[in-house]
Amino acid sequence: MKTGKRRKSAEPSKDPEAIALETKIAESLRQLSAKPSPIGFYASAAKGALRVQYIRNYWPANNYSPQVQPEDLKVTAAEVAEYLAYCFGEQVSPDQISEAQLWQFTVRKNEFFLDETIPFAEKRERERSLTAWHPIGCKYGPNGYDYRDDWYKSCARRCMELSAFQVEFVQPLAQGEKPKPVPGAVLKEIRDGLKQHIQAQQTILQELRRLRVPLWVQAGKEIKLLWPAEICFISSEAAVGLEVFTTAGERWPCFHPLASLEQQFAAEPDFMRTSRQHLVNLSHIDRVQPAGRGRDLTFRSQPEDIKARVTDSYLKAFLKRLGR
Repeated sequence: MKTGKRRKSAEPSKDPEAIALETKIAESLRQLSAKPSPIGFYASAAKGALRVQYIRNYWPANNYSPQVQPEDLKVTAAEVAEYLAYCFGEQVSPDQISEAQLWQFTVRKNEFFLDETIPFAEKRERERSLTAWHPIGCKYGPNGYDYRDDWYKSCARRCMELSAFQVEFVQPLAQGEKPKPVPGAVLKEIRDGLKQHIQAQQTILQELRRLRVPLWVQAGKEIKLLWPAEICFISSEAAVGLEVFTTAGERWPCFHPLASLEQQFAAEPDFMRTSRQHLVNLSHIDRVQPAGRGRDLTFRSQPEDIKARVTDSYLKAFLKRLGR
């Protein structure tokens, strides 16, 4: 009895466009800076007449978006926990996986299924877990297994951060049909998520305030404390020494070297050295005027004849800091 020839397994695509696209996707994921986790949308919103769609939160936009999620491609918390252990060796309890994170990984599983570089023959078994899909997708990566493996792991981490996909819930309505109210459970989850986000930001702000230290200046025989927000700029001129100009229109002598003050205010985002003689609080600048190869700066709380200087060697960094 003759047997048919064994079919060769599909090879990874060598298409230059596919390679270029995958390279851009991976590069986009690498360039994304750490961001606070956004408030996600939740599974409870998908009840009734609602259906879920999604778009990527990284470049490029998903050509298949908006995409309705097939029911047989849903994921479970246990499946996500298993996948995280596979990707990162991190043991996460299924109880720690939120509904919003489940939706992120549901979309991730859909992308495996929608990936045109994975042959259709590999997609007949829809019951595969995320852990099973991962090496299959890597096998057909145009840039090779390792490159796509890094991309997949980056997506998995962003799914945990709720920043890989924007999940939207759509409510299809017939003509003349009134929209159904948003379920109270959804509103509660969004409200609770916003509270947690605000609390986290407040904690960060409190920590920053705690780390701030005032500048000690000489006020006659006494010492005066100036906080960063009160300072317009600090000038170090050979004729008069170091002076601190304030938002109250005052100037105070100070006996610290300008270099040490630059280090003291290094954590203050608005402070910048603009010349060998000036340390400036950018938030109080009123005007920037061309002056030779540099710039002159005037301040809202100071007379127009009181200026700080941006010299040529500091100009490029100064303009970049101000978005020019």
